[in-house]
Amino acid sequence: MRIPALTASVLLAELTGTAKPPAHVKTGTEALSDGIVYPDTHIAPAFLPLSGDAAINAYIPSSKPYVAHIEPRYVSGFVAPSGYTYSWVVDGYRLAIDTVGNKNYLTRTTISKDASSTTQAHVNACTQFCEKTPTCAMASVIRFNNFSEGNVVCAVYSATAPKSDAIYTTGPFNGPGQVSASYTFNRKAGKVPGTFTPTVTSSAVTTSSTRSVTTSSGFTTIRTSSSTSPTVASSSTTPAAATTSSTTSTPTSASSTSTTSSSTSSSTGTSTTSSAGAAATATTNTTTAPVYDQWVWVDVPGTQCADGSATGFALNLHAGATELVISYQQGGSCYDYNSCYVQKTAYNIDSGFSNATFWAQNQPNTLKWWFPFARDNQWNPWQKANYAWIPYCTGDWHAGDNTVLYPGAASATNHKGWSNAKLDMAKIKQMVPAPSRVLLAGSSAGAFGAILQYQNAQNIFSGTRVDLLADSGETPKSALARPSQNIQPPRCPTCDDASFDSYIVGLAKANTGSRFASMSWSNDTTIPVNQGVSYDDFSAEVVRLFKQQNAETSNSRNFMVQGSGHMLLWTTQYNAADGYTQATFLNKFKTDDPGWSSH
Repeated sequence: MRIPALTASVLLAELTGTAKPPAHVKTGTEALSDGIVYPDTHIAPAFLPLSGDAAINAYIPSSKPYVAHIEPRYVSGFVAPSGYTYSWVVDGYRLAIDTVGNKNYLTRTTISKDASSTTQAHVNACTQFCEKTPTCAMASVIRFNNFSEGNVVCAVYSATAPKSDAIYTTGPFNGPGQVSASYTFNRKAGKVPGTFTPTVTSSAVTTSSTRSVTTSSGFTTIRTSSSTSPTVASSSTTPAAATTSSTTSTPTSASSTSTTSSSTSSSTGTSTTSSAGAAATATTNTTTAPVYDQWVWVDVPGTQCADGSATGFALNLHAGATELVISYQQGGSCYDYNSCYVQKTAYNIDSGFSNATFWAQNQPNTLKWWFPFARDNQWNPWQKANYAWIPYCTGDWHAGDNTVLYPGAASATNHKGWSNAKLDMAKIKQMVPAPSRVLLAGSSAGAFGAILQYQNAQNIFSGTRVDLLADSGETPKSALARPSQNIQPPRCPTCDDASFDSYIVGLAKANTGSRFASMSWSNDTTIPVNQGVSYDDFSAEVVRLFKQQNAETSNSRNFMVQGSGHMLLWTTQYNAADGYTQATFLNKFKTDDPGWSSH
């Protein structure tokens, strides 16, 4: 790193801590920024680790050329705990805290909910957490602002990572929270001994593999056959052919019975973990005992991801629960070769989503922060409900019905979200046969899916009240704007296919015994890009829609947070412009409070 106008003697004094920083420099235990974002390749090792308790200052050049003075980049008095080395620090960025972004990610924990700065005690606690986590080789202390999990979070990894991998600035999946700084420590002895296995319940599941692809009239039919392999807690998967035969059991509610199935076939891949070298033949006994408060993956025959592989859903039952929350995963949308396979604007298009994916992405650790699934959150009115989570792997807002071979693509793309969700909900009803009330909910693409699948849910859970919670699911465009997806719209007296936003109003008018809630930032940062509309036009549409809900319905209300962002349900720490809290809005929605109102 080239530092202008800095003599060797001054540099030595700075590195040894014997020189005092300029009068305008603030010292302490939190990273400071001069307001400029410097690419990692330009700043080289921004932190220079030294032992001792004295404050350590690492500097980088000012953004102005040829200046004689230097600006402080980081100020840190941290000392690497025994057995660790201080690897690097970066201001405003963090590593991925999910296995999609970093395959070596293990898990994370909250060190402090409300700390205003990072301290040595937080560093010590994070490395102690690493010591207790099998296979941990690196601990990263992340200082957040406005992050629902807390202000200081510790993430641990099974391998070290360079500072250049720290590219994320917000909470997971571009969610709420801003990164202030992250500090990373490597374990000198390598990985902590043992086997890291997420806490899961093992059972056998049936998976499907692609057998043949035929093309007729421009559309592709993909045939699948089933095989059975054990459900395992997995942080990684490796291809392995296997033939298995098993009797499987699936968790059921207390009033339902378990189901069994068996099959034998050759599969294209099986899940492996550090605790089991490869999945082979497995047999499990049927059981009627339900599993409570744990996520269990359920495969659903007949479903198809975009790549043709089968998928399913995840279920989390609660003892004594009478209500059911069904959530649709978020994740963009795509409609041609460029958007699906080059820009990759939708989740899981070329990888599918299976039992192995669910555990490899550590989804249980992610889902517990999504508000309606937050069992430990005292403000969550759905805290004691049964939960079902439908993943997203079709790029069509969970509502497409087409198989198409896009020019340039190596194989067909299955936009089959419509039938997938119907099959999933039918299976959910078998396992939770008589809920007293159903909530359909989702964020972003999941919100679009919840709206588009509402009438299917009504049909499947016939006679049961179905409510709707749509977080960041608005657009001024038509649902039919992308013909290749062949999205199936709802049918109601005032639904207008020329305007997607007419659906939630029309559904509310047609179902006055249910409640419909919309939520949005005043300036959404994601949907306009995905939909190809201007930010101003999108913001104006949200205002128009919310006014229409208030004026034309009594059972549809909305909540808007002023500012720029995307998705709100990953925390409840938001207020509307008038100071009204998001948690209050959601509780009044759920409890049928007559005072429920828009804010």
